[in-house]
Amino acid sequence: MNDDFSARLEGWLNATADRYEVRETLKETPSEITQVVYRRAAKGGQAVGPFVRKVFLSDAGLGSAYEQIMAAQTQGVRLAHLPFVYDAEHDGTAFEVVMEFVHGETLHDLVCRCGAGIDVVRQVVPGLCEAAAELHESLERPVIHRDIKPSNVMIARNRVVLIDLGIARTWHADAPRDTIRYGTPGYAPPEQFGYAQTSVCSDVYALGMTIAFCFTGEEPTAELRERGFADPRIPESVRAVLVRATQFDPGMRHVSARALAADLEHALASVPSSAPHTPDAPAGTPQTPDTPRTPRTPHASDTPATTPRPRFTRLGMVWNAFLAIFWGILVIASVAETVRPGEGLTIASYPPWFRGVGFLSVILIPAGCIAYLLCDKRRLRKHPPFAGRTLLLDFLTCLAIVFASFGITLLLYLFFVQ
Repeated sequence: MNDDFSARLEGWLNATADRYEVRETLKETPSEITQVVYRRAAKGGQAVGPFVRKVFLSDAGLGSAYEQIMAAQTQGVRLAHLPFVYDAEHDGTAFEVVMEFVHGETLHDLVCRCGAGIDVVRQVVPGLCEAAAELHESLERPVIHRDIKPSNVMIARNRVVLIDLGIARTWHADAPRDTIRYGTPGYAPPEQFGYAQTSVCSDVYALGMTIAFCFTGEEPTAELRERGFADPRIPESVRAVLVRATQFDPGMRHVSARALAADLEHALASVPSSAPHTPDAPAGTPQTPDTPRTPRTPHASDTPATTPRPRFTRLGMVWNAFLAIFWGILVIASVAETVRPGEGLTIASYPPWFRGVGFLSVILIPAGCIAYLLCDKRRLRKHPPFAGRTLLLDFLTCLAIVFASFGITLLLYLFFVQ
């Protein structure tokens, strides 16, 4: 059966290869594939992207939540903590979803790199609970994510985004249980494996276990939950919140993600920060609630996204001043020798137009271009609209020097020679 699913999915991808350029495959199963893609442009055009494309086999019963999200976003509903869905299309064989590529890193990677603790909880969890609330409250019918865990939480530059809604399902009031059983052990509640229908409270359970991970930096276990989250890394006031969020009986949990967030906020009010100041924190460490900085993208190197702002050095300022003075002397000398050449010089016998072309164009054009290319332009290239356009900026500036030199020649000829 799995071989049949894989063959059908591969066939569909080959049939649509002319639409997208695949840069990276993020996830692949017999019935689903997730890729980073660029939309192919018309002949000669530049590909547009990046986007995330998910493709599900139509009979796998996956991905339906994306259609609800797209419908809500089309109607103007603001879902700040969910990816923007650009397209969701069925063709009988497969279901294709194209959505926003969220630049950032997962909560799991953030905790592994920067460490766990109360600061991560305060900065990430409010946005994560808001993301769950958007699924539960802002769509036509409540959508249950069913796979909330650190690797499905993206920390972007100015928001927390809940991703990977492939196994999410719409809640039905009269359904006795889920028809398809999925979930990640350690985060999925008991009812997700066949005891009852998953509901808003199922995501509350997963949120509670994810919060425990943020405090400990370790995958939560059933043993930790059974001990009432008794761990020195978890503040005592928070343990009661996590115990309630992860009750075996869904009816004894918080009634919503917002209720969990409010309860947690109250429990953290008296808990001091674990790091009042972090001067040596690595680049990318979250600094304000819900707005962590982005250290890298999934298809980039580990170079920090935030680099030191270029500044003119004292030596660079002196160098630029020298080049400007040199250029000014050349301009003055060229104009003087064009209009009134020194007596006894051979060039004085040449016609004025020839002197103008010789001094003002042949000398000023290469000298001006060379002086510009040698100057310190680091700050200029840092800011829009020049940032990232070094070659274009150099070309346009040199072109401007050429036209300016010819312009000076023409003006001098008109006003001084004729």
